[in-house]
Amino acid sequence: MESVFWSGRTGAWQGRLVRENTVITSRGAGNIAAVLVLLGGWGVAIGFAQPRLTLSQERWDFGDVWHPESVTLALRVSNTGDAPLNIANVRSTCGCTVVQPAKKVLAPGEYMEVPVRFDTAGKQDRVTSSVIFETDDPQRPSVTLAIAGNVKRAIRREPLGGLVIRTLDGRPGQMGVVLLENLTEQPLQMQLTATSAPWLDVQVQPVVPGVSVQLVGRTREPLRPGESRRGSLRFSTGLTREPSFDLPVRVEALPLVYASPPAIMLDERISAQPTTRMVSLHYYGTREDFAITKTTSSSPLVTVRVLSTQPPTGGMAQLTPKIMRMVQTQLSLPGFADLPAEGVTLTFETNDPAMPRVDFIVTRERGVWEKIVYGEPAGPMVPAR
Repeated sequence: MESVFWSGRTGAWQGRLVRENTVITSRGAGNIAAVLVLLGGWGVAIGFAQPRLTLSQERWDFGDVWHPESVTLALRVSNTGDAPLNIANVRSTCGCTVVQPAKKVLAPGEYMEVPVRFDTAGKQDRVTSSVIFETDDPQRPSVTLAIAGNVKRAIRREPLGGLVIRTLDGRPGQMGVVLLENLTEQPLQMQLTATSAPWLDVQVQPVVPGVSVQLVGRTREPLRPGESRRGSLRFSTGLTREPSFDLPVRVEALPLVYASPPAIMLDERISAQPTTRMVSLHYYGTREDFAITKTTSSSPLVTVRVLSTQPPTGGMAQLTPKIMRMVQTQLSLPGFADLPAEGVTLTFETNDPAMPRVDFIVTRERGVWEKIVYGEPAGPMVPAR
């Protein structure tokens, strides 16, 4: 006869031809979801216990908040099922969002209050983030709290990321600009008071007196190809709401071929399983036939595949310095525990003699990753001259 059973994975009844008086079980996420007993051609479904994750809300719009205040939500996390709920992982999509559940297991009917804090430091205008709960709930193994709000600032800056200089020319005098706009009724009185970037000359140029200024930074020292430096500039403003602020600074002398991202770090919390990652190689040379001719890896656990080579499109075509070609590659990565402790080096060989090879690092050491991505750590703040 034709029989059916409940699939916890698909959420539907499925079946095969079996004899009567047969008991069929269906399992999902480690729990028996249902049993169908076939007696005399009739099916009787018997449900089994399952956990169920329920959040008190799945969207949080915190409205308008002044920078650099933090806002907190008391989120109720409940197990509304009839089996223990195991919380495997809770993660946020932004370092600005902090969430730390007190428990990893909730009994049936149990709940806990989980504080979710959003830090507005370094943010402005409309912002979004997410908190993702991963559990053994067979119906919804991943549940997301979506976060949004508006961060008000006394001084809006453009670009938000700070003063960034990216150049192919390593000679002194490379320039970057940041525009600051005063959104208060008080007059803006900008003054550089301290710096951790002594290798940078800074000028404060009024655009509209009391309302907006332009910060102009120029490098004082030569830079090697591929060298990055970072630091910070501290300004006083004369405003009550934001009397002072620190502006991040980053200077980067681009190599002829630049990898984006510059390196990959596997994180123990979110990189337990094998995965794939995309890496784009930006070519700033003059060869229209630029290509990657060969790839090698220091470990068979990490492999790379070249997908395409083409001119940049959209916003990438508008960037300065101009990108001649973009090479899209796909990396296959092991889980965190399987990556060699010393990391893995990938080598891309090219057809441009000016830069015949590019080395790319996959690591699980944050210090190694930060040095490659951000450059040497900034020095201490010293009074501005």
